[in-house]
Amino acid sequence: MRKNLISISADWDDEAQVWVASSDDLPGLNTEAATIETLRDRVFAIASDLADLHSSEVKQIGRRFMARYSRTFATLAK
Repeated sequence: MRKNLISISADWDDEAQVWVASSDDLPGLNTEAATIETLRDRVFAIASDLADLHSSEVKQIGRRFMARYSRTFATLAK
């Protein structure tokens, strides 16, 4: 049994007001949700299904879920 680690990134889309997840390690993993908790649950379900599709070998998969939130704001220039 091989062990793999799949890194999953979640970013806040301020315009759409949703969290968006994707992974360079698992083609096809792209989804969004209104809350980070819902996104995490959705991502883990999708990641398991996609990992099964991309592999013919039984393996244990670790998932690293990283969330980022950033916001741009204006300041008064002096």
